[in-house]
Amino acid sequence: MCADGALFVTLGLALLQGFAGSSVPDILWPRLEEIVLGAIIGVASAWFVFPVRSTSVVRRRIADALSSLSHALDPAASTRKPDDFVAAVAAVKQRAPAFRASRLVTRYFRAIQPADWMDMLVACADPAITLIEKGETSSSVRRAVGAARKAMREPGEILRALQELRRSLVKPGSGEGLA
Repeated sequence: MCADGALFVTLGLALLQGFAGSSVPDILWPRLEEIVLGAIIGVASAWFVFPVRSTSVVRRRIADALSSLSHALDPAASTRKPDDFVAAVAAVKQRAPAFRASRLVTRYFRAIQPADWMDMLVACADPAITLIEKGETSSSVRRAVGAARKAMREPGEILRALQELRRSLVKPGSGEGLA
């Protein structure tokens, strides 16, 4: 039952008890106090018992996208399909609007912006899909994917690693190490 429902039930019971000769404040106030106390306990437990930072969720989703990209670009893989990578990027895009709005407010006092990570990963998607579909993978691209996956442990390094991945995808080099 929601708090509004509990309030109206309390008011109804108090009025009915008032007809029976009981004092309304004696019944109403303890019940209202219990409702407020229950609401406070519910909010506190949601805040402190198991907080999941949204930045951690974004990092996990980016890591999943990089993992699927790594697998799709693996020269040892028998089939290379971009489907898992596309789905992982879509999961990252799903969270992007909230982080972009946050970036507008916090960009002046917060150096690390998860929206920047998300935008850079999305910018990597089209060139990565093209490489996957062609079946080409240069060693520089594989190194950049590995470095980006490793950078997920350090928030300060994520953007730089994703930018390097973007550069290696757009300009994969002279064709050395193509598999």
